[in-house]
Amino acid sequence: MWKDTLIRTVSAAVGLILFFIVIFLDPMVLRVAVGILSLMMVYETMHAFGFKPFLTALACLGSLGILLSIYMGGYTAFTVAFALTASFMAIYALKHHETMAFSDVSGGVFMIVYIICFMQCICLVRGNDITGLILMFMIFICAWISDTGAYFTGKLLGKHKLIEKISPKKTVEGAIGGVVFSALGGVILGLIAQLGFHLEANYLLLALTGMVGSVFGQVGDLIASWLKRQYGIKDFGNIMPGHGGAMDRFDSVVLAAPFVYFLVHYLPEIGLYLIR
Repeated sequence: MWKDTLIRTVSAAVGLILFFIVIFLDPMVLRVAVGILSLMMVYETMHAFGFKPFLTALACLGSLGILLSIYMGGYTAFTVAFALTASFMAIYALKHHETMAFSDVSGGVFMIVYIICFMQCICLVRGNDITGLILMFMIFICAWISDTGAYFTGKLLGKHKLIEKISPKKTVEGAIGGVVFSALGGVILGLIAQLGFHLEANYLLLALTGMVGSVFGQVGDLIASWLKRQYGIKDFGNIMPGHGGAMDRFDSVVLAAPFVYFLVHYLPEIGLYLIR
């Protein structure tokens, strides 16, 4: 018990140190780190699906092509990279139709786009200025602070199961606690932006973003739990001892990131803002 707790604590500490190092370096470092992380998540997911090594490598190679097209090519290059990835995976599935169903390859293609494209929203929110850096933390508040709040609230007050067949330990009370913690996290982020960096903060919108973003993050977590239950695995990987794989740690980030990006990108167009 104590050994497991120690392993989880040390692993989390090392992960947080690496996280903050990457966050505060040049934005290009973040893009590279998110790209590598996304490829790891794709690999773990394909492995969970039971794909053979060649098809897993093909999915990862296609994912790399999609990443490079996003960084350097634009919409046309992205379309070509995605079309080639889907086509090659489909051809492989056709050649092995005795052991593979259409749902296998379609699910794999969906997860590639789901992971690669949504994770890139972290970099889009980050941008190149201090405002983007602070707003990027909103993604992780909606994912990780929400998850922490849900865990402790569920432990203390949880009585009613949320979706027992997918995630037996999650409770309605825990989910509500996650929403509350995330809202508080958004307000605290606004205080840091205002008092520490002399920026303007819209506390109401930050709290609302935390609440809704928490829901997105929890749905992302449930999607990952559903996949694990479908394929009979406990974790997607073991890159973080005691915590699982990259997908296990970033499953809630995958959906929280595009939600925060949408707000950061479109709220200014109607005269609103989270932080400026």
